[in-house]
Amino acid sequence: MPWEMVDVLILTALQAEYDAVLKEDVDALPGSSWERRMGPLGLEVALRTFRGQGGGTLRVAVTRLLEKVGVAPAYAAAPLVRVFSPRCLAIRTEGSALSALASRQDIPYRLVMKGTVEGADLVWSAKVPPMQRPQELVPSSTGDLEALLAPGTRAPPKDGGPVALLDARHASVDFFEPIHAELLQDLQSWCGEDEPVSVRLFHGAAGTGKTRLFIESIQRLRGQGWRAGFLHEAVEPDHFEELLAAASERPTLVVIDRAESLPRLGALLLSVAHRRKAGGPGRFRLALIAREAGGWWELLQRRSLELRKLLKDRLPTEVASIAPSQREAVFEHAAQRFASLLGRTPPASSVAISDPRFDRVLPLHMAALAAVLGKPFTPESLSEALLGEEGAFWGSRVEGGERPFQELVLRSIAAWILTGGASTSEDARALLLLRNLYPGLAAEAGHWEPELLGEALVLRALRREGASAGDWLKRILEGADARAARTAFEVLGRLSAEAPEAGEWIAALLAGAVSVRATAALEAAKAIGQRPAYAALGRELAKALEREGTPLVAELLEASGLPEFVAPLREVSVWVKTTLLNHLPPGETPRARIEQARFRGSLGSLLGMLGRREEALGFVKEAVEHYRQLAAAHPEVFRVDLALGLTDLGVVQGELGQREEALAAMQEAVSIRRTLAEESPREFLPILAVNLNGLARAQSALGRREEALASMQEAVSHYRALAKKRPESFLPELAASLNNLSSMQSALGHKAESQSSIHEAVGHYRTIAKKHPEPYLPELAGSLTNLAIVQGELGQREEALALAQESVALFRQLMEARIEEHLPPFATSLTCLAGALSALGRRDEALSWMLESVAIRRKLAEERPQSFLADLAMSLVNLSVFQNELGRREESLATVKEAAERYRKLAQAYSSAYLPALAVCLSNLAAVQSSLGRNAEALASVQEAVEYYRRLAKVMPAMFLSQLAASLNTLGSVQSGLELWTEALASVQEGVEIRRQLAQEQPQAGLPELALSLSNLGALLSAQGRGEEALAALGEAVDIRRRLAAEHPRAFRSDLATSLNNLGTLQGTLGRTAEALASVREAVGIRRLLAEEHPEAFRPELAVSVATLSQVQKVQGQGAEALASLHEALDIIWPFFLKLPTAFTAFTGTLFQELTTLHAQVGTAPPASLKERLETWSVMLEKARARMH
Repeated sequence: MPWEMVDVLILTALQAEYDAVLKEDVDALPGSSWERRMGPLGLEVALRTFRGQGGGTLRVAVTRLLEKVGVAPAYAAAPLVRVFSPRCLAIRTEGSALSALASRQDIPYRLVMKGTVEGADLVWSAKVPPMQRPQELVPSSTGDLEALLAPGTRAPPKDGGPVALLDARHASVDFFEPIHAELLQDLQSWCGEDEPVSVRLFHGAAGTGKTRLFIESIQRLRGQGWRAGFLHEAVEPDHFEELLAAASERPTLVVIDRAESLPRLGALLLSVAHRRKAGGPGRFRLALIAREAGGWWELLQRRSLELRKLLKDRLPTEVASIAPSQREAVFEHAAQRFASLLGRTPPASSVAISDPRFDRVLPLHMAALAAVLGKPFTPESLSEALLGEEGAFWGSRVEGGERPFQELVLRSIAAWILTGGASTSEDARALLLLRNLYPGLAAEAGHWEPELLGEALVLRALRREGASAGDWLKRILEGADARAARTAFEVLGRLSAEAPEAGEWIAALLAGAVSVRATAALEAAKAIGQRPAYAALGRELAKALEREGTPLVAELLEASGLPEFVAPLREVSVWVKTTLLNHLPPGETPRARIEQARFRGSLGSLLGMLGRREEALGFVKEAVEHYRQLAAAHPEVFRVDLALGLTDLGVVQGELGQREEALAAMQEAVSIRRTLAEESPREFLPILAVNLNGLARAQSALGRREEALASMQEAVSHYRALAKKRPESFLPELAASLNNLSSMQSALGHKAESQSSIHEAVGHYRTIAKKHPEPYLPELAGSLTNLAIVQGELGQREEALALAQESVALFRQLMEARIEEHLPPFATSLTCLAGALSALGRRDEALSWMLESVAIRRKLAEERPQSFLADLAMSLVNLSVFQNELGRREESLATVKEAAERYRKLAQAYSSAYLPALAVCLSNLAAVQSSLGRNAEALASVQEAVEYYRRLAKVMPAMFLSQLAASLNTLGSVQSGLELWTEALASVQEGVEIRRQLAQEQPQAGLPELALSLSNLGALLSAQGRGEEALAALGEAVDIRRRLAAEHPRAFRSDLATSLNNLGTLQGTLGRTAEALASVREAVGIRRLLAEEHPEAFRPELAVSVATLSQVQKVQGQGAEALASLHEALDIIWPFFLKLPTAFTAFTGTLFQELTTLHAQVGTAPPASLKERLETWSVMLEKARARMH
């Protein structure tokens, strides 16, 4: 049964009190009774609804904890608080840790019970509305709701320094609407909607203009009769609930700035969730402002079902950066205003603001201020230039303005910022002056505006402390409370993005103080987000926990909430879960089994994300076994957990190559979630759709493509229905599923359908990314890569190139802000771009992009081998192909050998997972070795590949028979090079039979591959003098490709031309000259058309066909025509030879030989141009050979 929100959760450790409560029925709703359920951790929970004052109802839950005192009850109670999300927690004074729990979990109200309490007294807390409870439970009303909300502006100081002009709350610069007009309209529309209660998160990097935007919005709404403003940080939950209630009479907008750092945000949101669920008239809007939607946002959504609904109805909205075309206008607007305020002349010449760091309002305003002040600066020195001016301002306020005093003020302000205003200055005189310099600072809780410049000031102060910075930090935080410590960790965590030494400062604060500061560090890490650039805080916390952590610390961190999807905190989470698991009490009770399952499941998931898959598998398997036993006894409670465990198990098994087991796990998970979705579609239908995606991947991994397609189609249909009702929540999931559907359709050869699906996905991502660029621009870029691949497969080469270029450009733009996060997909997009260029014949350009992709993946693999070694190996295989196409075969050989070595190591560690990739690599290695004449080595390589594929195909034929056929083709080619004709023919014929069978089962996917195998068979039969059999094979290949080209001309015309060329050559050899001439002329005609459309890609192939035509013409006695064709072939290929001699040396040399012979036969002298070209060819050939040696 789904969990529900309650008004009061009563926790007691005494059986007598628990029993007394269950006998209480005064003011209970008529006909109701206590409903007993198994709750989290196997604790029995009883629920009942009572009448409240004012005609309302209050839902009460009561449970008995098994332990009586200490941290253990709080630890046991934490999951109860999360699933029931009570507004009031009734606890006993003996459980001091429970009181701390209530504070950490942001419970709006707490009722402390003393002594022995009767059942009626316990239930009493549930029956009295919050506004009428005693003083110890609820503070009194403010009586002035307007006082709770500030307009956001304040008067600037009369004699302030230059930094005061940059404070958004001083509104020194008028609001510049053009840069945020769309977002301002979005806010107005949101407030105008009929929905009674709504919450949205607005996030953006420091300095994007978030605060100024909302100041403007608040002013406009107040003018329209709204109650609107910034909520005071110290507001109590009861006062906030007054605002909620008053929204029924007057529309209200509440803005919470720095939401990620507000200690009691959860309590406020719980009140909003209860208000929304209760319904009622009016409009209440809550806007949260934060820098990032990081771990803190994820954990808020995990508190309860109702809170998740509240927060997921609207996607987080990014306050985006400023377009380059608007920067100049923003700069000039600010410069004019600063010049007016300071009595100066605006800067005459423009300032260079093209650097990516000027993509936000604040840096542009800083640049404008520096320009007005006449201070030269670069993007790197801008903050220092303005801080220098502020230092001069400090000195001007003191007689003499001596530098030591300025340094003292610098340290004092830095300490103020680091501790959120909680610290005392190291010097009383400096503190007094600090208050004179910044009169409003005491009321700002440590917020020295603007924050971006404040952080630069802290960095300046710390660097001036040098080696003593750590000791200075310890001094200013000595005796400070948890909030001050959290603020310090937040500031240091953000500084770590640009200051590597910040990691040492964080370590200094944690050293010897893990027991008191670990929770503050964790809360700070959740607040600053999941950017890899901020990983120092999580990394140093994990190290400190390994050194000094205790089970008590682990319990406190677990109770605070660990966001598993925040990468920088995964090692911290692993330590917490491992520590708690190792200190669980022994026993086989349901509760012990629940604890074992919970921690083992979490550990398995985390280790899988960290690439430690073998370890992960053991933990997840054990978790599933525990949940299976629990679900057998209590299916209504533990089916959800069992399905989650099975999903994690399937993912890990799939990554380890255990495909059959992965499919079984995914199928069972889908079965459970299908049942749950039928019972509660709103809650479980989205999760079923997620599971269907996983099931489709597992089916596809086994080659069960039709089943995979059906699963993906069902997932897409669910997401379509969900997105129609709630587009903000589910349009991204629909786009992602369409992406996956496109892959399934492509694998089945459904090219047009695949293109339609991925095209729709790109359209959705364009729409979403326009409004929410930060989370969805990367998704758009990735989808563009996929669409480029599909269009390339359909022969739409120019379109594919344009999409690949757009994808690369988007990733480059994204990496300006977050390079670490976007490097892996950027490498993929570069590979796609290289493929698109190669398909257009621009092979040298393709190689340069592929080299960049490999360089990125090599760097990633060096840093995180468990995550990126396989990607590097795959990139090396691709690079080898590009090098081989350019005739750089020795380089190609070295590259593919390195790939093979890396795949061997991976296959030794994870045999099932990487054996297929090793087999592919060995086939490629054989092809390169064969092209270099190293046929014996090639034979060994391809035989090993074939052996692996036979082994794999025996277990999973649907997945690996096609690859086996391909490797058999390669084997046949290598054997023919060694004149092992019988073996070669057997290999190729086996490949043809396999592909014939596959083409019958799945014609769209199998027919192109069958045509390729038939072409290889025809060539081999022809080489053995079995002309008529070869003719039949090649004729069948032509027939297949003709049908395919009729259906998809852009995709298959080139292949048809190749088959016609081969067929014509064979027909000429067999004396069927008229048929040969017709076949080759058709091939030439097709390739002329292709060469007109894509000259770089198809003119070399046209040259081959024209040369083949010459041979047929010569056989027919058409010497003059044959000679003209040969000259045309040379004219076509010559520019390509000059550009890429190593790629075209052999073919060009053959043409020279044929021309010399044919001129002699016809009796004409070769033209002088031919002799000149031959000399050039010889010189370039010698140079190429010299380079090779």
